[in-house]
Amino acid sequence: SFWSALDPDVVDSVSETRPVRAWSLRIVLWLVLGVALLVTLRPHRLPAMRRAALGADGMAIGPAPSRIQLLVLLGAAIGLALTAPLAGHAGGHSPRAVLLCTDTLHVLCMSAWLGGLVTLLIVLAIAARKLPPRDRTPLMAVVVGRFSWMARIAVGLLLLTGVIQSLALVGSFPALVDTDYGLLVLAKIALFALLIALGAYNQRWALPRLRRLAAAGDEPGRAAALL
Repeated sequence: SFWSALDPDVVDSVSETRPVRAWSLRIVLWLVLGVALLVTLRPHRLPAMRRAALGADGMAIGPAPSRIQLLVLLGAAIGLALTAPLAGHAGGHSPRAVLLCTDTLHVLCMSAWLGGLVTLLIVLAIAARKLPPRDRTPLMAVVVGRFSWMARIAVGLLLLTGVIQSLALVGSFPALVDTDYGLLVLAKIALFALLIALGAYNQRWALPRLRRLAAAGDEPGRAAALL
C-alpha cells in the first residue's frame, strides 16, 4: 500500500540509492523554485498588460524580474532537469557523463518547446483580449515569430540529443522492436514527427498569414483560431 511505502525500515533500505537521492534533490529544488516564483510573481510584479503611462492609449508589460531572481529561477530549472537523468537510465549507463549532459539538455529543450507552446497559447490569448482589436494581430505575429525561432533551436537540439541517447541506450536496430524501451523510443519518434508536422504547418501558413494581416491592420480571425 501507499502507507507501507513510508515505513521507516523501507525508507531506510532505499535511502542511499541513486533514484531516491535524485528525487530528494528534486523535492528540494521544487521548493526553491516555488519560493522563487512566489517572490518573482508577487501581485504587483505579475507580467500583465498595463497602461504604458498615465492617460496613454498604449499597453505595456509590467516590470521584469531582477537578474538575481532570473538566475535563481534558471538554476532551479536546470537543477530539476538534471535530476531526470540522475534518477533514470542515463545515470546508470556508460558513457555516464555524456548521457547526463545530453539527457539534461533533452529535458530542458522539451520543456522550452512543449511547455512554451502551452504557455504561448494560454498567455497570448489572455493578453490579446486586453488589447484593442487592431493591436491583437501585431502582438500575435511578433510573439509567434519569436517562439518559432526559439522552437527551431529546441527541436534541433532535441533531435541531436535524442539520437545520442538512443544509440547509447537502445544499442542496436533489433532492440528497437524487441525491447519495451525500443518500442517506447519508436512511439516518441512518431509523436515527435507529428508535432514537427503541426509546427511546420503553422510556420508555413499561420505565421505568414498573421504577418500579412498585421501589416494590413486587420484582426487575426481564422489564422489565430488555427494557431
